[in-house]
Amino acid sequence: KYATPRNLEESALEAAPVDDWDARPVVYLDEANLARRDFVYSNCYIRQFVSMMVAEPGKGKSIKAICEAVAMASGKPLLGVETQRRRVWIYNLEDPMQEMQRRLVAVMKHYGVSFSDIEGHLFMNSGRDDPLKLGYMHRGDAKVSEMADRMLHVIQKREIDAVILDPFVSAHDMPENDNGAVDAVVKALNIVADRGNCAIQLIHHTRKGNGNTPGVEDSRGASSLIGAVRHARRLAGMSKEEGASAGIDANQVWRYQREYASKDNLAPPNLENSWLHMVTVKLDNGDEVGVLEPWQWPDAFEDVPTWMIRVCQEAIAQGEYRADSRSPEWVGYVIAAQLDWDAENEQRKGFLKTIIDEWVKNGILKLEERPDKKRRNRKFVVVGEWFRQGFDE
Repeated sequence: KYATPRNLEESALEAAPVDDWDARPVVYLDEANLARRDFVYSNCYIRQFVSMMVAEPGKGKSIKAICEAVAMASGKPLLGVETQRRRVWIYNLEDPMQEMQRRLVAVMKHYGVSFSDIEGHLFMNSGRDDPLKLGYMHRGDAKVSEMADRMLHVIQKREIDAVILDPFVSAHDMPENDNGAVDAVVKALNIVADRGNCAIQLIHHTRKGNGNTPGVEDSRGASSLIGAVRHARRLAGMSKEEGASAGIDANQVWRYQREYASKDNLAPPNLENSWLHMVTVKLDNGDEVGVLEPWQWPDAFEDVPTWMIRVCQEAIAQGEYRADSRSPEWVGYVIAAQLDWDAENEQRKGFLKTIIDEWVKNGILKLEERPDKKRRNRKFVVVGEWFRQGFDE
């Protein structure tokens, strides 16, 4: 039902004729001369394979893909990833070419990339001008269209290293929840990637969130999509709690995302979360475009010398201080006074919460639950193990 056409004249993606098909015997393999896996960019663009980036709408998937494309086309580490110069084909199936051009120019302007840096290495198509449907239903059967063959032809002609399809759901007319139909399209793309010797990156949406951080398993449609790709990652927005810990204004939290490596079949998983910040780039025509740039989580302890631990402990031991930051007796005010910080400053308050949590975790401070003066049970922060470094016993 989900097979591609059998006739080689109908499709360049078909297998060899039956007469040439047989079990292939394994012969001696010299491991030193085996071809190495070819990662076109980071560990998420893999030559001869299909990969995927998934996120909720509005989290910067498209602009991140453009940033990566410009990085590859120019050979410059725009997002902190070292890369060789590559030929990249962006195929956006939703936006008009004018919008793609605005985003491209904004990325190049922000990172100081000239058109000579990407000349001959970056290609862009809009689905509004050049429709692309890789699969369709015919009398109840799923079919892979001849557009897959045309796509392969262009990849080979242009010697494309990486293709970005954004979004995947608009690249076919299959029922989105039909596992067999979606699997047929992705398998056809894997053949395109293999025969075109390129990496293909699918940009995909998650389902509507349930309040939790969505993972690749929450991607829209058929679950077969996750199984058919060889690398899957997700972009997730910063939570309000994370924003508070980093001291970011609650109205600006939407500008921060991080990338999680969620599935790595061909490379060790990246255990680090890569944070990104959305900045606004003003174009000469008056438009404003959001562009992502790398962002480092601020270090709450950067301005806290080790010897201050004992000073803060001694101050805390002089009174009764609460764990609740809403309380006038919050322990954070005591620590802020020793550090000469403004505890009402949004970022400093976030840092203070991080410091308290870390010191409780390390035993420097500890929590005690007991009645307050009004006989209500409250959590108090008290000294844990006294810090001795640099102090006489």
